[in-house]
Amino acid sequence: MAQKVEIRNKKYGNYSEPESDSDEEEFPCDTFFYGSLDDKVVSLRELTIIMTKGLKKFKDYMLEKEGEEMLPEDLCHTLDLWCQHDSERNNYFVHLIDGPVSFDDFSVNVITNIEDQEQKEVDEKQKK
Repeated sequence: MAQKVEIRNKKYGNYSEPESDSDEEEFPCDTFFYGSLDDKVVSLRELTIIMTKGLKKFKDYMLEKEGEEMLPEDLCHTLDLWCQHDSERNNYFVHLIDGPVSFDDFSVNVITNIEDQEQKEVDEKQKK
């Protein structure tokens, strides 16, 4: 079981060394999904917008390119990896989550935003 989690972390978190002998297309890095950050994110609201867009892009990518439906727990896991990577790199945004808002509350907020966006898209398609 631990090996499966490790492989999953490497695949979805893209924090592993690239395999040069593989014919497989390399999985995009975190910033491909949420964008490149040059300065620290200053507000939780701003971070929520950034991560909502990033996880939505990640979810769409996984469905389109990998053929995998991402469940809320998969998205939460990916968000956790992105925060871990940020803490190991530049600390652009993880400092906002360790404060008055817990990671669980933050991730629920982001995932709820994604679900709301998807429901709006469904509603708009049904109107047409």
